[in-house]
Amino acid sequence: MQEERKSNKFLPGFFAGILVTLGICFVVVGVFFIITINSSKLSMLHTGAIPGTGSTEEVDSIDWDEVSKKSQTIAEMLNQVYMGDIDPEAMEQNIYKGIFSSLNDPYTVYYTPEEYAKMMESDSGVYCGAGVLVTQLSDSNLVQIVRVYDGSGAKDAGMQPGDVIVKVNDEDVTALDLNSVVALIRGEEGTWVKVTIYRESEKKYIDCNLQRRVVTAESVDYKMLDDGVGYISVSQFDEPTDEQFIAAVEKLLKEGMTSLVIDMRDNPGGLVDVAVKMLDRLLPKGVITYTEDKYGNRSPYNSDATELNIPMAVLINGNSASASEIFAGALRDYDKAVLVGTKSFGKGIVQTVIPLDDGSGIKITFAKYFSPKGTNIHGSGFEPDVEVKMSEEEYRSFRLNSLDPKDDTVLQEAIKNLRK
Repeated sequence: MQEERKSNKFLPGFFAGILVTLGICFVVVGVFFIITINSSKLSMLHTGAIPGTGSTEEVDSIDWDEVSKKSQTIAEMLNQVYMGDIDPEAMEQNIYKGIFSSLNDPYTVYYTPEEYAKMMESDSGVYCGAGVLVTQLSDSNLVQIVRVYDGSGAKDAGMQPGDVIVKVNDEDVTALDLNSVVALIRGEEGTWVKVTIYRESEKKYIDCNLQRRVVTAESVDYKMLDDGVGYISVSQFDEPTDEQFIAAVEKLLKEGMTSLVIDMRDNPGGLVDVAVKMLDRLLPKGVITYTEDKYGNRSPYNSDATELNIPMAVLINGNSASASEIFAGALRDYDKAVLVGTKSFGKGIVQTVIPLDDGSGIKITFAKYFSPKGTNIHGSGFEPDVEVKMSEEEYRSFRLNSLDPKDDTVLQEAIKNLRK
């Protein structure tokens, strides 16, 4: 979906090389130094904690004196030869981004102060932007819309689940990580942003001009279905989600719920500690999940003795990722729920977010997570116990046009299994 661009073969490559080289010089040592001195400021938004200082052989093998000399030479050449304008702030921020891009890990990234602030807004569940829930596709790393919130600028502009975001204000974003794309879309309330999407069903690109608005993302919907079947849909795991979910469980129980379907389809994940709190209400005493870092150190998350003793089913699909997979895997390992739908996304690694003193931040992959029985599904995903093939197009159509539970073939199959 990327458009071809004509470019000078010398200057852009020369410029990019400088950025990466300077990044090696100034950032690698800086990152490890910052982690050490700012340990009290770590923001463990996703799970666990940074492990103790281990081997730094990879970093120590670099000749830092030579890197410093070469970086200085290249910087002087750039200053003397490059005929375009140089934005010192943009250069500095891209130096930091360059070192992270060398890791080839889409989940380990550097955030500018603006990007970091907007990411923190997202995790709070209240933000000012387009009003969409997005995920990053595993096969292409493209950012796809999975939900459009009512009353949002995106809704008014006609954006739909399944649309892929390719440009923001005419800037190609197909190579950016999810949080960077989100940061470009966010902005001050009342301002406008141009988002170009690709709609597969129509085989065309569409420019959407939308107004940024304050959006409170309700991540939990619930209702009572026939025959005492409770239904709870969880769209993501942010700060209010655990309270909303537990409240929904209690209300449905008061209404006479005898079995429960939990819909995790198109849930891209979020805060692992929120998922753990939700699971704590459902599972008996024991391990909910655990992480393991590069040194073999394990960090378990445990449940107390309070549990929910009714038949349960969890609905999953190819966009059920990360924390939603932790949720589904834990319930299955305890034989508390059957998984219904199609294979999940397969993100079995966890990140931690570290705020830096200048307002920027870094997100680092630091561990793998495992289900209670020791399963890690990174790159493979969870296979459902009951496979029901509902294509993305069929599911999008259901979400857009019907929402009648009787038209949801996956939900209906789950209900059948609960009655067995």
